[in-house]
Order: sequence, then C-alpha cells, then structure tokens
Amino acid sequence: MAVASYHIQGLTVSTQISGISMTIHSCRVCGHDAGHTEFAAREMMFGTRDVFSYFRCGDCGTLQITELPEDIARYYGEGYYSFSTVERTPLKKRLIYSRDQHNLRARRGVAGFFVSMLKPDPTTELIGDLIRDKSSHVLDVGCGSGELLDRMANAGYTRLAGVDPFIAADLRTGTGVPISKKFIHEVTDTYDVVMFNHSLEHVDDPIASLTEARRVLRPGGRVIVRIPTVSCEAWEQYGTDWVQLDAPRHFVLLSRDGVARAASAAGLRLARTIDDSGEFQFTGSELYRRDIPLSDPRRNTTFGKMAILKYRMKARALNRQHRGDQAAFILEA
Repeated sequence: MAVASYHIQGLTVSTQISGISMTIHSCRVCGHDAGHTEFAAREMMFGTRDVFSYFRCGDCGTLQITELPEDIARYYGEGYYSFSTVERTPLKKRLIYSRDQHNLRARRGVAGFFVSMLKPDPTTELIGDLIRDKSSHVLDVGCGSGELLDRMANAGYTRLAGVDPFIAADLRTGTGVPISKKFIHEVTDTYDVVMFNHSLEHVDDPIASLTEARRVLRPGGRVIVRIPTVSCEAWEQYGTDWVQLDAPRHFVLLSRDGVARAASAAGLRLARTIDDSGEFQFTGSELYRRDIPLSDPRRNTTFGKMAILKYRMKARALNRQHRGDQAAFILEA
C-alpha cells in the first residue's frame, strides 16, 4: 500500500498506513507531529465536567486542545468574566480606584500603596511599569467589556482602544474608550502598544494573532502578552486539575519555549519575561482536585486566610524562579 507523507501545521490529520488508521496531531506552534502526550481535561469553571482531549507537543512543550469544539460559545455563557460587568460596593470601588491610581501613576498615593500590599493587582502593576507615557496609543485585543481600559483611562491614559469579536456590537465604555466588534486582522490603525491580557490562549492560531499584532505595531512599539503558561510547577503538581488549563476555553497554553518560537515566527523577539502568578494557581487547582467547580459557593469557604497567605508567598517564590503559572511576555520587533 502506498503511503503519502505530508505535513499541515496546526491541524489534526487522519491517514492510513498499511491498513492501520491513525491520527496525527500537528503542533499549532512548531508543527511537530510526533512524541506528543495526550490528556483528558474536564470543564470545571461552570462544572459541566464535559471531557476534552488535549495534547502536549513533544518538541516545544505547548499544551493544546486536540479538536476545537463546535459549540464553544456555550462554554462561556452570560456569566463569563470577560463580558460581564462586575457589581462592587462603593467602598470596594474606591479601594480599587486608589490601587489603580497608585499602580498606574508611578506608585503615587498612600492609600493605594496599602491596598496594593494587601491585595496586589499584577495587571495594573505591569501596565504602570511598562507604559509610562500616558499618551501612548494602546490597543487591548480581546478586551471583553473593557473594564481594564476604563481603569487605565481613569488613571490618565488618553489614547486607548479595544477589539473583541465576541461582544454584541461596537460600544464605548463608561469613560468613552471605543471597543470594536472585530478580529485583530480587521484593525487598520497602528499602535505603540498592543496588549493581549489573557486573550491569546483563547485563539487556536497564536502565531497568526501575533503576526497581526506585528502588522499594526508602530516602530519601536511593543506587544505585551499576558497568558498562563504550561511551563510551571502548578501543571507538574496538578496535571489536568491545573485551574488555568480551563478546558475547553483555553485552546493553546504556550510553553515558555513556545512563546519564543511563536514570537519569532511572527517577526517578533521575546525581550523580557515577567512572572506574575498568584495564589489562584493553588486555590483553584485544589478546588478542582476536590471536584469543586469555580462556580460552586464552597470556593469562598474552602481556604482560610493563613492558607491563602501561604499560597501567595509560594507563588511569589515561584515567580522569582520563573516557575509561576502565568507571565507577561514582552515582545519587540
């Protein structure tokens, strides 16, 4: 029997060799199609417990879903955090505002300092450190309802925009930031900074998205990619109970090597890595190990303050070792 040998990057290819059917999984990042390890992962955010097949590339180590679900929309739902408007008490709003002013305004403000110490926010800390110029033209890709953009606008950033193909329609946030219902390949403007704040793991072709980010990047600009990474202690400890696997919503969980390869393929280079993981990698994973979904009210009573503090300190130690389960990858052209 004749055998045709072929390779299609990022696809699952079924073929037949000597009458034996087999499936070849091609890595969406490096194209490697052998030596992968397969896993069965459950949906646990909402607790459906539906099972999905994932594989980890035998070359670059990237963890990725085997087949894209046809009905992925039903695994987001109305309560998914990216699109919902979070209701907060006036006091909590004020505390968050103070923390944002501290983090996004060169660490100014006594009240914000104490809030940041008690309840750190790696997102605004990172943005405050990396985007000092408040007039920088910033695009947030996959921004959902635009809450982060509003917080940046309240701290003095003046040239902000967002895109998300899954919002209902074009909109403006409470502070007037425009958010367009479109994919990044439809963007025509150019930007000093392109941000993927925990959105790149939701696309099945990260190289294509990064290539488009490179296209709209101004000379001297940067791409900030904040994602969970499988190159972490939490994955090694919890396996498919790792909370940030988040099947089936997370399609591609890049390894650290995978990030560098994807960036290079997109015409970018990895300039810096900042681990910013927190205690959630342990509290969430421990819940899943105990078969408790994130939507279960027990998530708020399972861990005491001392346990949470212990996990937070462990996360900080792992971040220093570049072993945390999420990081910001700074890419430059």
